[in-house]
Amino acid sequence: MTSIGPACTPNGERPMYACAVCIEELDYMVRDEQRRDDCGELTPPAPGRP
Repeated sequence: MTSIGPACTPNGERPMYACAVCIEELDYMVRDEQRRDDCGELTPPAPGRP
């Protein structure tokens, strides 16, 4: 497990950890969102990968 930073909730802040597979999925999601932003796509992505 790797620390990926704190999670902020109304009840406070706690450390968050993720496995390599989850980090890869989070990276995919961020890059996809950036690509959508760059292309001017306004519709939200469908659940799951295309």
